[in-house]
Amino acid sequence: MPDHRHLTIVVVPGLSFQEIDWFIRHGERDWLWGKGGFAAMNVKPDGQYSYLNNMVSISTGKRAQGVQGWNAYEHHEEIEGGRAGDIVTQWYGEVPNSDLVHPHFHLLVDKDSESNYSPHSGHFGEILKNNDVYRYTIGHADTRHEQARYASLLTIDKSGEANGMTFGFMKNDRHFPTGERIDTKRLVDKIVNIQKSYPQTFIVIEWGDLFRLTEEQSYMTNEAFNNQYKKTLLSLERTLREAYEQTLGEVWLVSPFVHNEAYQHKNQLSPLWIWGEEENQYDSIYSNTTRRSGLISHTDLTVTWAEYFDVDKSEIDTAGSPLKLFTHSESRPNYTSFKERLEEINHVFTGRAKVLSSYVSGLVIMLIAASLMIWLMEKNVSWRERTEILLLSGVLSPLWFLVTSFIGVQLSAMGYVLFITLGSVVSALLLKKFVPMPFSAACFLFFLALSIDLLTGYHMIQRSFLGYDPVIGARYYGIGNEFAGIYIASGLFMVYPLLDHFRKTQHEQSYQRNSLILFMTVIFTMIIFLAHGSLGANAGASLSVGIVLLFFMYHRYFKKRSLWIIAGVAFVGGILLLLLLFLLQFGQSDTHISRAFSQLFSGDITEILNIIERKIEMNWKIFRVSYWSQLFITSYFLIGVMLWKTRQVALCKDQALLGHLGIVASIALLLLNDSGIIAAATSMFITLCISYGWSIQSKKFVRTDQVISDK
Repeated sequence: MPDHRHLTIVVVPGLSFQEIDWFIRHGERDWLWGKGGFAAMNVKPDGQYSYLNNMVSISTGKRAQGVQGWNAYEHHEEIEGGRAGDIVTQWYGEVPNSDLVHPHFHLLVDKDSESNYSPHSGHFGEILKNNDVYRYTIGHADTRHEQARYASLLTIDKSGEANGMTFGFMKNDRHFPTGERIDTKRLVDKIVNIQKSYPQTFIVIEWGDLFRLTEEQSYMTNEAFNNQYKKTLLSLERTLREAYEQTLGEVWLVSPFVHNEAYQHKNQLSPLWIWGEEENQYDSIYSNTTRRSGLISHTDLTVTWAEYFDVDKSEIDTAGSPLKLFTHSESRPNYTSFKERLEEINHVFTGRAKVLSSYVSGLVIMLIAASLMIWLMEKNVSWRERTEILLLSGVLSPLWFLVTSFIGVQLSAMGYVLFITLGSVVSALLLKKFVPMPFSAACFLFFLALSIDLLTGYHMIQRSFLGYDPVIGARYYGIGNEFAGIYIASGLFMVYPLLDHFRKTQHEQSYQRNSLILFMTVIFTMIIFLAHGSLGANAGASLSVGIVLLFFMYHRYFKKRSLWIIAGVAFVGGILLLLLLFLLQFGQSDTHISRAFSQLFSGDITEILNIIERKIEMNWKIFRVSYWSQLFITSYFLIGVMLWKTRQVALCKDQALLGHLGIVASIALLLLNDSGIIAAATSMFITLCISYGWSIQSKKFVRTDQVISDK
């Protein structure tokens, strides 16, 4: 790295990929947009999606919230009945030394302390200051109705001070909203002068013209808005081009949030564009946080900027990782293909609520219908056959969500639900006709398909409505809780044919030995696939599988032992599970699991408690508002009823054991996962469907035996 380092960050509130598309079609494509790396950025804050909350999150590297009334002011501005500089002196007891003051900084710090994510406002600016990086903020995004000066959140230090100028870079223009617009020449000249004066600079421009325009859109005629929209984008492009041509170092275009029209259309990922220095031009952007090229998290920004100034990343308090910026790669990413993938992401996000609400409601109705058919029409052979097909269709439906994910991103929400339903029923009919044990076969097919997808880069999970959602930002890689619960249940129930074969062909001692080997093999395979940092990366699910193993060992070997021995075995087993989970993170990219272990080993008990608190809050929120709670309540109630009824008509020993293990897995998932309600619901659904199916089959054989006995 050279001795002189300069970063210019152009913050454009309200910028969406709608505007980027306009630039690609009408702007200086070859000269400006044909250069630099680009990506979509998740900007979800802790709380309501807004410019302020998103900027606080970007500046702290963690999900955060702002405080009411937050703004930056120049000393002479009138607020609270006095000059801003005087108000700060009165509230803080010290005369501010910086150009800009932030009267509500202490309230923001207090808000940070109450957050589950433990953000620290001013931490990033303080580190830059300690590393002799000159920080400066230019501009504002004030509208006709409110003030918006949030860019200085990126530069303030722990005292809440920052250098910069809110006004002075605007020129009068009655055609623009509020009667003024940014003066590009004056702005760029200021950046050039600052860079000449300091060897290291971090300059943030709050380019508010687009924000002011979109905020006024509802008051404007379509023709007036469209004309002004074009002028505003051309002005922004001119600012970016001149900054790229005339200033030193790198230029970053950052959108902290998208305008209302894009937000309403569910296009909520913000654009990011990075122009490197001429000899160091970037081609692509990769994020370790998302494990994808072209998709990043807002938590990656501050740590990347700190790394640019050669600051040790361990000093940055963030949930993200430094971006990998590749230069002179063999082929520059194509924006058209990038947009096609982005549209798939937006399609899943837009249709997820409709697809899942319809699907989950359908599963609930199916369970209730199957229960009634089993209890009221158990003597009717044709109805038992139909019930079996219905249950098998439910077990197969997650497989269809996985393997047809590439089709799902092309269909409407209701069209895809109908497609899944039809495919599940047809495949159930085929399995029932050609496979002796169709329920275990369905579980094996799902287990195999998901394992292969994890090994090959989870291309199907990324696009599935039961996978994770980059727009929500809860998970970007691995296996999410919807599929995790199904994966565990499928892994358990697929072993039944082998258990049945062992029991029928081997004496008791061989059966005990081989069944133990089988269980240990399958369970450790599941733990590896669920826990490994480059595969499932799901700590709660992997620990749940470990608890299933402990329960199996208790049932097989320790059931009649003393309570102290059982407790000792459980304790040692728990320690070994945590050790295995820790070892499976070695040699992998930084994950949320490895960060949790780092916090645990460093004695950061507060952060561990915050993680637990977030898990409890998330589960309670899901239980109150999510459609998954319908399936959770229904499946848990019906499994309880079935356990009571099977005291009279019992399953065989192996089936009963697997059913109990499925119940244990579901309860463990409920307690250990941050969205445990979802994982518990899906795993219990599979457990209930298969237990019902086996119950129907066992009644058939009982009746056949009875007929033979009577004769």
